[in-house]
Amino acid sequence: MKPMLAVAVDKSMVPKLAGNGDWAFTQKLDGTRALIVSEPGTTRAFGRSGRRTALPLAKEVGRLPAGIVLDGELMKDGTLYLFDAPRVELAGTVLVDFATPYASRLKVLAELVRQVWPRNANIRPVPYATSAEHKLKLFKSLLDSNAEGIVARKMDSVYRPGVRSSDMVKIKFTKTADVFAIRFGDEGKDNIVLAVYDAGKVVEVGKVSALTGDGRRIGLGDVLEVGYLNFSADGRLIQPVNPRKRTDKSAKECLLNQFDRVDTHLIGVG
Repeated sequence: MKPMLAVAVDKSMVPKLAGNGDWAFTQKLDGTRALIVSEPGTTRAFGRSGRRTALPLAKEVGRLPAGIVLDGELMKDGTLYLFDAPRVELAGTVLVDFATPYASRLKVLAELVRQVWPRNANIRPVPYATSAEHKLKLFKSLLDSNAEGIVARKMDSVYRPGVRSSDMVKIKFTKTADVFAIRFGDEGKDNIVLAVYDAGKVVEVGKVSALTGDGRRIGLGDVLEVGYLNFSADGRLIQPVNPRKRTDKSAKECLLNQFDRVDTHLIGVG
């Protein structure tokens, strides 16, 4: 089971998205994705790649009745933030499912958290904004606090597991890229050589210092996220910095097209 994924768009899209009442804003969280599936006798969690992952807050999450799928992010401080409820079935009644509009799923999610975890500060729904005023206020406050970014989602959108949907877009305040390590120590320097895939072929895109971030923990083939200033016309990362190891993504998912700007007309706001 794979979670629904967002399409990346430029920060210049914020005014259009904020002014469009069909879209809601939430904070983009910098944690580990967790799609939680509660079935008879067991509750499991899946990462963004669809592979089984550690169940966050196993004891508390294990209280969920069968027939529920929740989507969220586990933070480094142990807090589980939930931002979607793709399916909720209680007492034999399906309240929402994958085809239910996002706006309705949000309401059911809020009520579910209130009922199942009424006094648990470690499990929370992610706050969201729907009016233009509140969306812009949320954007400004996150920008001022050096947050990672925002996620905008169409209120009438369905949940599409494993699909990178244009009904859900992410706007990062700083540019980052997901790449993988193909060798070390080029030209005798303490660096990591970075690559992505394009049409099934490995394409080298730059080098980053191994002296910062998780540089010393990176092994051959490991996926890492790096910050960067820009991406050149000849396909190179300009000033990549701060390598951060990722265990929730495979090298095959690190693609060259992550650097391409999305056509805004495809998401209905251009």
